[in-house]
Amino acid sequence: MGYCCCGCCRFKVLLGTLFGISALIFVLGLLFAYVIFPPIIEHEVSKNLDLWDMESEGRKNFEKPPVPVHMNFMVYRVENAKEFLSGEDDKIRFNIKGPYSYLEDRHKENISSQSDDEELIRYGQYKGYSFDREASCDDCNAHEDVTIINAPLLGILHVLDQIPTLGPELKILLNIAITTKEEFRDSLFLTDTVDNIMFHGTRPGSIEWLFSLLDSFSFLDLEALLPPVISTKNGFAVFNGRVNTTHNEFYEVSTGQTDLNQYLEIQRWGPDPQSMDQDLTAQGWWRENGGWKGSNAANTLRGTDGQQVKPFVTEDDRVWLFQTDICRVIFAEFQENINVGGIPALRFVLPKRALQANTKFNFGFCMEGELDLLPDEDGDGNWDCVTEDANDEELLDFSACNKTLWNKYRCQDSILDLTTCQGGAPVWMSSPHFINSPSHFREDFDGIAEPNPELHDTILDIEPNTGIVINLHKRVQINIPMLQDDEIDDLKYVQPETLVPIFWLDEGAEIDQENIDKIKSLVVTPVTATVGVQWTLVGLGALGMVACVAFYIVKKCIC
Repeated sequence: MGYCCCGCCRFKVLLGTLFGISALIFVLGLLFAYVIFPPIIEHEVSKNLDLWDMESEGRKNFEKPPVPVHMNFMVYRVENAKEFLSGEDDKIRFNIKGPYSYLEDRHKENISSQSDDEELIRYGQYKGYSFDREASCDDCNAHEDVTIINAPLLGILHVLDQIPTLGPELKILLNIAITTKEEFRDSLFLTDTVDNIMFHGTRPGSIEWLFSLLDSFSFLDLEALLPPVISTKNGFAVFNGRVNTTHNEFYEVSTGQTDLNQYLEIQRWGPDPQSMDQDLTAQGWWRENGGWKGSNAANTLRGTDGQQVKPFVTEDDRVWLFQTDICRVIFAEFQENINVGGIPALRFVLPKRALQANTKFNFGFCMEGELDLLPDEDGDGNWDCVTEDANDEELLDFSACNKTLWNKYRCQDSILDLTTCQGGAPVWMSSPHFINSPSHFREDFDGIAEPNPELHDTILDIEPNTGIVINLHKRVQINIPMLQDDEIDDLKYVQPETLVPIFWLDEGAEIDQENIDKIKSLVVTPVTATVGVQWTLVGLGALGMVACVAFYIVKKCIC
């Protein structure tokens, strides 16, 4: 009996020792997981992203994207121009063709420090474009003719509408010119090459007529009314003034030296180095102090330009982006975990709410709707028709407000009027195929298929530890309003208001094998190893403690 008790005592001592060792291993694993490894990983990430280390991957990627960036155009080619103009067809029929792919020359210029502690860095973003035949569709050529809605003609009509005294008379002269004079002949549809329409310039009859007026009506200063897309040098081009230049792309961003959560966060932006501000109010794109109760949310400046986001991004984060082509900030939200060539990544997409009209943040982007809510003569805002959603603090209910100006295409989900920020060009942005917008936008035409989120959503695939965007597809559709106009023959019998798509674009890049291998060696493998070590220790420690307790219970029963 004494021997048995002595044996039990020795066994209990042994179990106690093993339990203590297991507990120590368990605690050590937790220390590695939450105390030791995180600052080591953060230090390594910070070192790799250091913008002042000329040899760091962060600096190299900052100066120039590590993989080719392409601008892919899907053109809404009109197939029934004659039938529509003759009244035989009551809808425009599209054949959407693309991609017409252009390789971007994108790099940063005039990089300089803006603070003694190197917390801020300033630069200009240069962009140039060249047609990439191999990346385009098989029968896509930059020099092939396409027929689209005549954006220059509709733009000129918009300019003439800004001249209240002579505008109607000038429209009559324009109609006579484009229908009877050969040198000015034009119609509701434009045929020219993709290259000319996008970059080099096209001069349809309506443009030639307008230029002929510049001297005759110099007292009207018509040239000052012309939007940037119309130039006396080359006529109309979608990207006039935005090719081979840094104009409109000057940034001051945080380097993350003191706070990695601020890495590449935009602090100031401006069209040139002398006109940089902390928000967008000075640009006059959106009403100053507009939005929900004067929040000025539409003029907010925050986030990054989308090439890189802050390190250690999580599924709960909203990723904010500032995009100059749509003149505003916008956010993406987590959709799913994915794997890109062995790299675990988080996929973020633009959710419906990002461009939903009745959110507090987005309300200021519909300036027409705000007219109903402007302060009255006593300075009081007429907000009685707007109520806050009881179940969602981000949403508003303005269904009771006067909708005189909130018509078929104004103040609608995923529709954004860019006229002011595009210098007076009547440009409206949407998502491709009008995804997340009311169905009538597609139903106004033939040939626009149901949207496919995989093809038409904006997506960012992010390596979460570094914030590197390994795959990016920014997808935007450009439209122009076609309004009924009794002074122009081709517009007399069209629908009162229709938003006509011209093209949608997919600007982005996808990681290649060389950079997959680089990220694996610099980030994925070390992080995986440390995670493996820490949770192996936790697992072994927990298993050891459970085994010791189990053996103790069994031995206690025997003894």
